[in-house]
Amino acid sequence: MPNTIIIMMSTSAQAVQNTVATSEGEWKKIRDDPVQLEALLFKEAIVRCEGNYCYMGVVQAIDPVSKSLIVAQLNGQKDITNLVLCMGSSIEDVFVGEGTSKHGALVQTLFKQQTKEEISPTRLNALRDHLLSHLRAHQLPVEIDLKDGETLRIAQIAYIAPPYTVKEVYCQNEIVMERITKLVEEIPPMQASTETNITLSS
Repeated sequence: MPNTIIIMMSTSAQAVQNTVATSEGEWKKIRDDPVQLEALLFKEAIVRCEGNYCYMGVVQAIDPVSKSLIVAQLNGQKDITNLVLCMGSSIEDVFVGEGTSKHGALVQTLFKQQTKEEISPTRLNALRDHLLSHLRAHQLPVEIDLKDGETLRIAQIAYIAPPYTVKEVYCQNEIVMERITKLVEEIPPMQASTETNITLSS
């Protein structure tokens, strides 16, 4: 899994050219307004978190409950190299680009292509429940998100989205991220009565 790219605040000022900076007060207004919050989706942005750490990329997903943002980072070959989870409680400021950029459109296209992969609801539920049992067996406080019934949340600091592979593990804490990822990789195959030899480490 690629390492998180951390851009210190002293260097981010140059990267904010042609962007609109929202103050901390404006961010508080945006995060409490569902319409404005949703408008951040697939926009190029720099998210500043506690400790003056900045994460630059395209806003790929938004959690309307925790106000957390997932920032997709791309390389020169226009491949997504990293997904960074910025916890809503740690976000201090957001610098948002105007309009939809070519990178934003690219990320949107890439994730739309991924969602076209056909996975039946029955299989997704089986994968979810299998992973849920596995994580609980290792004493992790994991619950199913009550809002979507799909996402697995772990102690409000990490979550795993469908289809529940290591690629869908999101956590800002590297130590916790490493432990969860290892558990997902080590999950035993599902019983044949549910799904035959399905693992979650693809």
